[in-house]
Amino acid sequence: MDSLTVLVVDENLTFLRIARRFLEEIEGVVVIGTIQGGDDLLERVQAMRPDVVLLDITTSDLPGGIGFISRLRSVLPAVKIIALTLINTDGYRQAALEAGADMFLPKADMGIGLLSAIQRIQQIQREATRRLSPHPSVGSQPVGGG
Repeated sequence: MDSLTVLVVDENLTFLRIARRFLEEIEGVVVIGTIQGGDDLLERVQAMRPDVVLLDITTSDLPGGIGFISRLRSVLPAVKIIALTLINTDGYRQAALEAGADMFLPKADMGIGLLSAIQRIQQIQREATRRLSPHPSVGSQPVGGG
């Protein structure tokens, strides 16, 4: 299986370092970058083409706020977006999911929640790879072993 590439977007440098270290401990995960935000965020994410974007939806430098999710989804429709925030309310959860996030994760649940989310995405990726793999033709026999 190919590695799952992850990009982390958050305005807090300490959080970026912690998230990178945590993610790099997960087998099959490659952190391809961390970004603090900025007006050119969409272009930078699009250029990196990650499999997963871990996105703090309350980053003050996030162009368009939570609406950034739908803009990201429009340019990278296959990317998995995990919306991340300190604000764990039903309103934020619903807004993030309606905007196009695949998952919503409160920062308070970062450890086990993020591990679980990444493992689910890896499982989806494995299943998609299996579906795309050529299947042995019906009636084929293994070589040798009589």
